[in-house]
Amino acid sequence: MRQKLHQTVRWILCCFLLTIFQFSQAQTLNAPELSFAYACASDNFNNFNTIISYDTNPFNTDNVFYLELSDASGSFASPQILKTISDKNFSFEFETSFSFPRDIAGQDYKIRVRSTSPAKISPTTSSFNAYFIPNAVLILNNYEDVAICGGSSATISLNVDVASSYIWYKDGAFYQEAGNSISVTTSGEYHAEAFFGDCTGQLHSNIVIVNFGEEIDARIEGENTVEACPGTTHTLRAVTDNEFLDYRWFRNDVELTDLPPYTPQLELQASDNTYGTYKLSLVNEGGCEAISETISFREPTSNTTTVTAESPLENILLDENSVTLRIATSTSNPRVSWYRNDELVANGISLEYQANEAGTYHAKVSAPGSCLGVVDSPEFKVFDPVSFTALIDYNDDYSSCESINTQINIKSIIAKAVNGFEQDVLPAHFDNFQFNWTKDNASINETGPSYAIESYTENGNYKLESSFNDLDFVSNELNVKLGLPNVTLSSDTEFICSNNGEAVITTVAYEGATYNWYRNGQLMGSTASNTFEVNTDGTFYVVVDINGCSTTSDDLIINLFGEDVISVFPSTAIFIAPNTSEIISASGGDSYLWKDTNGLVVSSADSFTINEPGTYYLVATKNGCEVVKEITAEILEVVEVPNIITPNQDNINDKWVLPAKFINDPEVEVTICDPYGQPVLKTNSYQNNWPENSLTDKNEASIYYYFIQKNGKSVKKGSITVVSR
Repeated sequence: MRQKLHQTVRWILCCFLLTIFQFSQAQTLNAPELSFAYACASDNFNNFNTIISYDTNPFNTDNVFYLELSDASGSFASPQILKTISDKNFSFEFETSFSFPRDIAGQDYKIRVRSTSPAKISPTTSSFNAYFIPNAVLILNNYEDVAICGGSSATISLNVDVASSYIWYKDGAFYQEAGNSISVTTSGEYHAEAFFGDCTGQLHSNIVIVNFGEEIDARIEGENTVEACPGTTHTLRAVTDNEFLDYRWFRNDVELTDLPPYTPQLELQASDNTYGTYKLSLVNEGGCEAISETISFREPTSNTTTVTAESPLENILLDENSVTLRIATSTSNPRVSWYRNDELVANGISLEYQANEAGTYHAKVSAPGSCLGVVDSPEFKVFDPVSFTALIDYNDDYSSCESINTQINIKSIIAKAVNGFEQDVLPAHFDNFQFNWTKDNASINETGPSYAIESYTENGNYKLESSFNDLDFVSNELNVKLGLPNVTLSSDTEFICSNNGEAVITTVAYEGATYNWYRNGQLMGSTASNTFEVNTDGTFYVVVDINGCSTTSDDLIINLFGEDVISVFPSTAIFIAPNTSEIISASGGDSYLWKDTNGLVVSSADSFTINEPGTYYLVATKNGCEVVKEITAEILEVVEVPNIITPNQDNINDKWVLPAKFINDPEVEVTICDPYGQPVLKTNSYQNNWPENSLTDKNEASIYYYFIQKNGKSVKKGSITVVSR
């Protein structure tokens, strides 16, 4: 019993393992088997079959099969789903049907199967043609045959464009592959088929017969424009007279249908009912047609003659000058007669007349062969002047009180006729007038049409007196106010002494001017003189006013004389080494006196050589101002640069004292740095006064460093030991 139980268990285990093995084997999707070699779909037929199969195992119950279509090149980058199947997951092989989309058109389509559970993709089918044949009728050339005349060509075309290309046939044989229209030059029977790959032939056109015929000359004799007066007769004649041709005449593009087929000439009775455009169509027995150029048959333009004035209808005449009267007309080759006060004054073909007398003028115009008679022009009236008005004006760039010169001119002269008509007189006619310019109602003996005013001295009120024959008239008045030229300011000195000093400032003298003097922006006074005395320093300017116009000078600066005007080199404190001398010089003054303590003058030059210590005085003058400077000279025993000092306020070795050649010389630069390299003194005029204050409260010594340069070059450097006690 136990042994039989064991056998049963083994059998169940084997079955279970076998099942697991079978389900562990992957499903295999095979390539779809198509029931067609190519697909020609249409509205009438679009149902195709394929067999789908797979091996090894069934698919999961939630699996969905998708039948997918590639693009026309065989790519599945964006496949189209032809059919979705969800109930064949245990069938292993089944047949299904599907429809193609309406936009298929190509020769390299493929189909595949894709599953979702598990996700699988089958191999693809081989490439095949697939086209959707539209439900269309191809009509070639609107069912009309074609006649080619005289070696020309003709285009035949289909009514629709439903394919990428078309196969064209001539006399039943292949002719060419092209678009939906072609150009033909030879006779034959033509038709076309839409190209749909292996489906080609399912959509074809009707047959069109192309015939070849000789060229026909359809010209109409004469000019392209024919003019005829109403009631007259004109005949249009065809160049070609052939009874075997059909003649079709058109007026305004409408066929004259009441004419016989053979009408080589057309007689027209000129009227509104016959004027228009005409052309002729000639057709031979082979259907070849030729069409003439268009002929314009119209009423003569002279029948609608217009005469218009091209010059003013009213004019004013000035003495020997003439007035040009001008007309325009629509008539060709006109005859023109000119009249003054209804009396003939000229006869000919000129459209212009030079009138040199006052009066009323008009022209009569006629055209040879015209349907009408004579047409009158508008009337022209020419007057003598009865008065004038003159207007004068400044130059455009004139600005009152700012311009320093200008020109005044005649802006206009207006002549007036007895009827009130006014007319500008052209500048070319100014020589008919006499002119006289006046200033402040007095003649200035200038007789031209303009006058140049060069200076403010000519400021005033200007008018122009004019005359024409016995007519006198005066212009408007212009007030001319020219400004002054640039005003400069100068002084007899650039300094004022601190004690009772004075300066005289001067500007240009202008007759009749008022001078307003300013210091630091404040008015000091107004004078009629161009000079002004001042006794203090400041910034000065003057405003010159003349005839209501003013101009302002540039600033003039006068400084207060001070000691810093006079410079002493190398210094007012001089150190002399034993048995040597020192040259001291002054600059900035007009004269110099060097005095000793007794007031004795020791030198009157700009320099002085000091041999002895003591106190000296420099008396320098500049622009009448005097400066006194005290000079001290001391004997300096130091000959070497010291390297130790003891600034403990005992007056012994408290300062770092240099030899005389290094002090009070602006060309010598002395620099002292602390133990950390930071400058504590930098000067170009060392006074032997370092250190001025206590450097440290510490007992230990500090080391400083010095650098002496002259004109940028190193002269001496070293260290200074500073001991506080």
